[in-house]
Amino acid sequence: MNPPIKNDQELKTALERLDALWSVEPSDPAWNERESLSERISAYEDAHHEIPPPDPVDAIRFRMEQQGLRQKDLVPFIGPESRVSEILNRKRKLTKRMIASLHEGLGIPLSSLHGLPPAPTRRWAGATVTCIGGVKRTETQGAPSTAATSTYGQNCRNQAA
Repeated sequence: MNPPIKNDQELKTALERLDALWSVEPSDPAWNERESLSERISAYEDAHHEIPPPDPVDAIRFRMEQQGLRQKDLVPFIGPESRVSEILNRKRKLTKRMIASLHEGLGIPLSSLHGLPPAPTRRWAGATVTCIGGVKRTETQGAPSTAATSTYGQNCRNQAA
């Protein structure tokens, strides 16, 4: 097992090495090094470089840009154009109804609309585990011809990172 990354200089070195290994194929012996390095980098960044929660207005503007929407296109989700303008100019906060409508209608993640950090995700043995609202969701990917399967399970609020 490789030692954990201890400081930003080691992180920089690890990122440079990962960049060099980025194009290796799973059949290449360097694949295991790439995977191990990725996990070590991720662990260090999770512990030392916190990502601030997204701003709800920025999340809405990003989705507008992605889908080529204008302010008037948000009327069905937020209300009259004047209210859309107030939200986008940060003069009014989103209501629960607006948040639910934007999430359902435009697919903006609830955590982004609430200004919360993304749910923690852990990977092992081909599975991704995400804790959302204190409920563990596990996804596993089958053979390329099969779809991913999901299961919801036990409480995970107090799990260590």
